Parts: sequence; C-alpha cells; structure tokens
Amino acid sequence: MIDDKIDYLWSLGKTFDARVFTALKPWLMRGLPTSEEPDKGQGRQQVATISEESKAGGGSGSEINSRTSGGKGGLAAARALFRWRDDATEAAETKRTGVGLLFWSSANDNVEAVLELAKEAKTNKNGGGSNESNIALRLNRPDLFGIFLKSLTALHVAAYFASWPVVEALLEMGANPTALTKGLDPLMAMATFGRADNITRWCERFPKWDFSRRAKETVGMTVLGAAILFGPNKLDAVKALVTAGANPLELLSDVSATVLHFVATNKDADEELVRYLLELPGVRALINTPCRGRNLPWKAILLAARLFVKMGAKQALLMEISEWSKLTPLMFAARSGNAAVMKVLVEEGGADTQLRNTRGHTALGMLVGGENALEATRVLLGGV
Repeated sequence: MIDDKIDYLWSLGKTFDARVFTALKPWLMRGLPTSEEPDKGQGRQQVATISEESKAGGGSGSEINSRTSGGKGGLAAARALFRWRDDATEAAETKRTGVGLLFWSSANDNVEAVLELAKEAKTNKNGGGSNESNIALRLNRPDLFGIFLKSLTALHVAAYFASWPVVEALLEMGANPTALTKGLDPLMAMATFGRADNITRWCERFPKWDFSRRAKETVGMTVLGAAILFGPNKLDAVKALVTAGANPLELLSDVSATVLHFVATNKDADEELVRYLLELPGVRALINTPCRGRNLPWKAILLAARLFVKMGAKQALLMEISEWSKLTPLMFAARSGNAAVMKVLVEEGGADTQLRNTRGHTALGMLVGGENALEATRVLLGGV
C-alpha cells in the first residue's frame, strides 16, 4: 500500500511528497511482518541494476524500497530508492526544498549511505567546499506527519526516525546539535518520539547538556516535557532523561506546568508512567500544584484570555487558554478524559478532587466524555 502511494505521488510529479513516504517507509512499517525479505546475497546485485536504470531515467525503483530501507545498500541504493535524477534536476530540487540526499538517507536510517556521504563531505571540506549536514528544509508542510517544517535538518529527522550510527555520523560531519525546528532541538525531537535508545547515547556524548533549555514556540517546554507530553509508551524515554540528569521537579513550561500536568495532558499516557513519576523524590508533593504564568508575558496572556472570554469571546484558543490558570494535574487529566491516569492521581497520589480553577471549575466539571467517562466520574466522586 505504501509503495502504491509512493508510485502515485511520483506519477503526479510530487517529488518531495514521494520522497517523504519513501524515506519513512521503515518507520511506518516498524513491527509489522513482511513477506519481502530478499536473499541478502542477491540484494546488492539487484540494487546495482536498478540504480543504473534510475540513472538512465528508467524504472520506478519501488521494487527495492524494502531492500534498501533501514541501512541496507549504501549510496548507490539510496540514489535508486529516491529515484535520483540528473545533477541539474536535483540541484534545482535541492534549491527549492533546501535538502538533498543526506537528508533523505538520514530519515530513511540508511547508515551505509550516510557514512559514504560523510566521507564525501570530508573530502569536499578539505578541498574548500561545504557539506549539507546543517542545511535546513525551506518548505512548510505540516500536512506531512506534522514535522516537515522550515528549519528541519538532517540531524532532526535522524533524531526522529534513525538509529544512533546515523545521528553520530551527522554529528561527526559537523551537524549543529543545538539547531532548532519549531523551537525543538534534536534531543527534544528524540524525546517527542520516545527514542530512549538515541536519548541515552546523546546524553553520553553530551554529558553537560542543558536539560533546562526551553522551546519558546511550544509554551517554553523543556526536553522532559517533550518526552512526557506526546504519544504512548514514553516510560523508557522519561527514565533515560531522568537518569541522565533531567530534573523532574523543574517547571516544564511557561505556565508553571509540572511533570504531573504534562502526563495528565497526554491522552495516551498510561498509569505506569504516572506511578514512576510519583515515586521520584519530591514529585508527589506537586500533586495539587496549580498552573500560573511563570513570567510577565504569560501572566498577561492568561489574564487577557480570561477577560476576553468573560466579555463573550467564543474563539476556541481563547476559551482554551482562559481555563489554564489554577489548573491542577487532575483537572488536566479530566480534560483529556484519561480515567487510568486520574485513578492513579487520586488513589495513589492523593489529588484533591474539590479544587477549582480560576473560572470556578472542578475536575468533575471539566470531565471529557467518551468510553472512560463513567469510570472517571466514579474516581472523581470517590467511588460512588
């Protein structure tokens, strides 16, 4: 199905879109059984043949998608996989998008291709040329997995999708470890996708990393916040960060949100992550901490939102922000409708079910409906 989509995008002339899906096929297929396991002894010969066809402008290349993804085949296979064309055409494409083969091979976790490109880059650098490890995406395509935005670098896509050897190769090439895309540095990218393996190796390479760096474009979120807030199965990533030195008692955003606020906001969070956080020294004391602005700009934003809503404003964003002041972790869990998290916060963390936010709402008043609504209501009513 993915191959069909890739071929369809190519037929429409949507080169960038086709390469996104080609690059991310290993990630999209992770954990799934495949019937396309080739004979390893024959794979290289087939790759070489198709590569020659690709250079000549023939062949779709879709036959080798599964055989060159995830580190197999090297640079020749990468060119075939991404249907690399003549130098002039690809130079124009790179000028338009800002990225080239290194970017796509990094997203594809093609270790061999990245290492070969790293060698070429070293030669170019010695000869006075430059490499593309710090060249950033020039397009804004939020419709493509929500991450293909301006300023995205090869190191970012490797942090999201690739194994450590690719990340390390890019760093050795001189990739900037503090480069930002939408306020996120590469470690924050790893945390967002729960890449505990890459997080551990990154922190070993950068033992003095500043875990308090904030993503200004995401309410001042820290790397620990990024690990907790998004997606399921984040326990290992959070453990890796805490082990490396991230402070679980630090306020993780500009609205004074704690680790418990963040885990309660994540609709995909599970009770095991909540229990782990509650067991960390000092975290249980944060159970009823209310949200408030950490700095003057955010204090002003929260106040203005409440005033506009009070005067009758109905915009969704204003309505949302107007609720934030004095929200406790339990209130956030009620808003996300996560009964499992609410149960742990109340029964094991001792969260107060009667507290109210600035607009006078309790957790019960904020409860979101859904399949967990009945269980969540029972928790908030003390088991009634």
